[in-house]
Amino acid sequence: MAVVQEVFEIPDDIIDKIETGEYKRYGGIIRDSSGKIVKHLKRVELEKVKEKLNPVYKVALILKNNPVVIVAVIGVLILAVIGIVCSVIHHRRDKLIKTYHSSVIKYFIGVKNGTLSLEDIENLRSAIIKLENNKNDKVINELVTSEEFETVTSIVKDYTEKVRKANSYDYPDFIDLTTDDNIIVTSDCLRFQEYMFKVA
Repeated sequence: MAVVQEVFEIPDDIIDKIETGEYKRYGGIIRDSSGKIVKHLKRVELEKVKEKLNPVYKVALILKNNPVVIVAVIGVLILAVIGIVCSVIHHRRDKLIKTYHSSVIKYFIGVKNGTLSLEDIENLRSAIIKLENNKNDKVINELVTSEEFETVTSIVKDYTEKVRKANSYDYPDFIDLTTDDNIIVTSDCLRFQEYMFKVA
């Protein structure tokens, strides 16, 4: 035996009276307490119920019947993801560059005023290592191969030499001052400065 379920649209005022017991529903017919028919309910097709209950179902029907829309929606989603990824990458890159610049400024001020701290050295070295790890990025690569970065390398190298001579230290084996890679030279010099500050 098959079970048939019908769906009806019931107005709010009728629902209120059914809940209070004033009306009763018999299939698609509403009767009052004396049995008099008050309303014949409209039957609702199951497809319409699904549409009202589930907006995702509605979208699925549109997509199912229109492959052009599917392609357009997928295209828009792909572009949105690409935009988000690019935004995150640019934000991260900008943050790295900003951290580098602020570390350079603190380092230079410390060198100039004779107040350079181990923290200033560590922060600049950390910023440079992060730049090195991201030098495949075109903008970061342009920064680390610029005259500005060459000047930073030169100042860090000169200061390392002054501190080394003043404290009678020999260069450790890990420093390679013969390389043309300013990132390596700067990072190594800062690492040596960290060592000298910790030992002093």
